[in-house]
Amino acid sequence: MDVFSAAEASAFLAGRTGLDDGAGATAVAAALGHQPLALALAAPVIAGQQRSDYAWYLDRLETVRADVSLMGNDGQPYPLSLARTVSLSLQAVRAADRTGVCTRVMEVMSGLSPAGVHRELLYSAGQAGVLAGGGRLVPAALVDRVLEWLSGRSLLTFSLDGQTVAMHRLVARVIRNGLARSGRLTTAYEAAAFVLDVYSRALVGSQDRRAVRGILQQVTALMDSLAELATEIDEELAWVLFAAPVRRVLSRA
Repeated sequence: MDVFSAAEASAFLAGRTGLDDGAGATAVAAALGHQPLALALAAPVIAGQQRSDYAWYLDRLETVRADVSLMGNDGQPYPLSLARTVSLSLQAVRAADRTGVCTRVMEVMSGLSPAGVHRELLYSAGQAGVLAGGGRLVPAALVDRVLEWLSGRSLLTFSLDGQTVAMHRLVARVIRNGLARSGRLTTAYEAAAFVLDVYSRALVGSQDRRAVRGILQQVTALMDSLAELATEIDEELAWVLFAAPVRRVLSRA
């Protein structure tokens, strides 16, 4: 994983947080191993506090739970500090998320393809009543605002044309682990499967082969995510939950 120099990392934090505390920035940058992703996640959390403070962040970093083990593309495990940074960012999102839409978007995306999710699929989730409590519909404009906000916190990234939204594998893994611990992983996966089914219905007769291939990619990713945490979910129960929606998606694709 590429890292900043100590000076670059401190300057990055200072620029993103607006804090005039060189020693504090240096300490946080060192604790995060000068990793660009960790720094990008930490900065908005620090800046978003009523009393922005590097010492507060360091204290939280030492105490937050992070039981994630994930290998990077180079075959080396991601540093524990990065998983902890992701956990702190997700906690901050949940604390600021009064409608619950941000949290539900993240939960749905955590089970889908790390290569990205097309905006239209997330619009379908909003119209299917999956992204808000009580089955309330969420308009596309609000989905777009949520995606922009999460991108600003470095939890999501956009493709060059802005139509595909991606979540880092480590972020997705941290979310899934949290859902499993709280006993809500099955519910989240049911929601993702339901969204894929709804989206596939909208594509019946479509000549958009990219979108149809995307459905297959997402179904595969959802099943792979399920297999990854097979110890947390009974495999037989999982197939019962997903068999019908998966068959409908494949028959339309």
